[in-house]
Amino acid sequence: MEEKTYIPADVPSGAVNEYLSNYDEITLGSGRLMLFAGDQKIEHLNDDFYGEGIAEDDADPEHLFKIADQAEIGVFAAQMGLISMYGVDYPEIPYLVKLNSKTHLVPTTQRDPVSLQHMDIEQVIEFRNRSGLKASPPIAASAGDDAPYIDPETMHDAKTAAPGYDVYALYDEWVSWWHDMGKPELKSPRAAFLGFCKKRHERKPLR
Repeated sequence: MEEKTYIPADVPSGAVNEYLSNYDEITLGSGRLMLFAGDQKIEHLNDDFYGEGIAEDDADPEHLFKIADQAEIGVFAAQMGLISMYGVDYPEIPYLVKLNSKTHLVPTTQRDPVSLQHMDIEQVIEFRNRSGLKASPPIAASAGDDAPYIDPETMHDAKTAAPGYDVYALYDEWVSWWHDMGKPELKSPRAAFLGFCKKRHERKPLR
């Protein structure tokens, strides 16, 4: 019996396909996740990566990327600073950007640990769009059986047509507009969608 994939209620309707594609990518189609965590330099500082009995390689943050690149993992979770520094040399790794981290600079005897948020989702999306890293795999967009099909290459081109925008959210808006217009026949769904993205950028540029 095929195992059902549960989609959290807070996933936008236009991002369901992206969620399912990411889920399948990071679980390697198994439904189980091997997450490799890279907490170095923020949560642990150098405490667990330098000293007697610890290999010298552990003091270099890139060591984690080398492991992630060779190991059979589903996703590598790290802070954006590390990913932006080393990720370009390891583009095949699927990354999970950590939004928050705690530190032990203030002892727990003095205060309960505080895990502050470093950035918001919009910043992560912008970083993904700019860097081209595998924060999410390229997918085809289709919001339903009757929705116009948009191939992965077009979704990539849409990021250029509307820089800074979440193109999957734009796709959802475009499909809603298409439905409201009575589902007119599209000679070229690709051209129609890219035109929609371009007009959105011209009307309200994010950068």
